[in-house]
Amino acid sequence: NLYEGDGLILYVWDDITNTIEKLVLSKSRKEYCHVIPARKWQAAMAADEPVLVGCSVGPGFDFRDFTMMKYGDNEANNLINHFPDLVKFIK
Repeated sequence: NLYEGDGLILYVWDDITNTIEKLVLSKSRKEYCHVIPARKWQAAMAADEPVLVGCSVGPGFDFRDFTMMKYGDNEANNLINHFPDLVKFIK
């Protein structure tokens, strides 16, 4: 969710089909949130500093199922191989 600031660039990666969806949340577009489907990876960066953002979760979400991507993981290696410009989002 974008609360304050000019905009947020949101990346949604499907590691099964190796597709990236790039979205822009901004006041000018009147788009302030986007739902990330289950089993998809997400990353975000400010379109312009500063921004205030948040993440809301819905029913059925369990933090035990939440994973941060790390260098060396299979998913991280796959992302780097297909989208090397997104390596900056890997912890």
